[in-house]
Amino acid sequence: MYDVVIVGGGPAGLFLACDLRLAGVSAVVLERLREPDVSDKAHGLTGLSVRLLHQRGLFERCGGVGAPTPAPGFYFGAMPLALRLLGGDHPLYLLKCYQAELERVLLERALSLQVDFRRGWEMRSLSQANAHVEVVASDPDGNETTLQAKYVVGCDGGRSAVRAAVGIEFQGARDDAIVDRTALSAPNEELPKVVFHRTERGIFSLMPHDPQVPIVHTSEWESGPPSHEPMTLAEMQQSVTRVLGKPVELSPPPGHAPDLRRVRGRNTRIAERYRVGRVFIAGDAAHISYGPTLNLAV
Repeated sequence: MYDVVIVGGGPAGLFLACDLRLAGVSAVVLERLREPDVSDKAHGLTGLSVRLLHQRGLFERCGGVGAPTPAPGFYFGAMPLALRLLGGDHPLYLLKCYQAELERVLLERALSLQVDFRRGWEMRSLSQANAHVEVVASDPDGNETTLQAKYVVGCDGGRSAVRAAVGIEFQGARDDAIVDRTALSAPNEELPKVVFHRTERGIFSLMPHDPQVPIVHTSEWESGPPSHEPMTLAEMQQSVTRVLGKPVELSPPPGHAPDLRRVRGRNTRIAERYRVGRVFIAGDAAHISYGPTLNLAV
């Protein structure tokens, strides 16, 4: 019997598995995907999660330099926050680190700690008893195995099978009209030198994690059916022009792919509770604060 079965091998599941092993707790991670997901997802970490990486010796391995320092500014909604006015002791830290790279670093850490990581394993069902939980999972060949553990933690994302299995509701709000576009661009003097800029036509933001390869982002409210065509840099340029109300030319970043991304819809949800008996949920299984619209089971 394991101490903990963790369903989901993304950042939340891997970070939890590492911390459990450091505490002497046996854990097995069941990751449904057979190959690492290298698609463009999150671009960085904020807040005290950056400090947590540093405390575990992972800050520089995730692209940080030296030790984390509080961010001089940030934005919330339409309001720029001059955090420098708070001095050097506030909890807002920033770290540029793509999710695929974060997962790679955390998986290497987990394997070095001898975490039992099983790729291609999918939870089929779970049931609880007084002193343990039974998880039925299938391996990459489709063979089913029953695992027993004292506890189960669902770190399996917004469509969490663990959350659905224990009947936790996942309520919130959605807006299908918002379209977010993101791309890497070459430096451009025509772009506003602000992180966040809101107009009557939408939102523009420029994230200069790397001044030579800034991240350009727009949000617009659009009607009509969603586009299924691959996004292009020309589409990104047209979106920036519409939002800012003036022509803007974008060029691909030298030596980099533009990493084009279009996401339609916003989804904000939170679980009604995080625990049912010996089963817990964490990460996106427990809350989505800013994400694409999903068809979510509850």
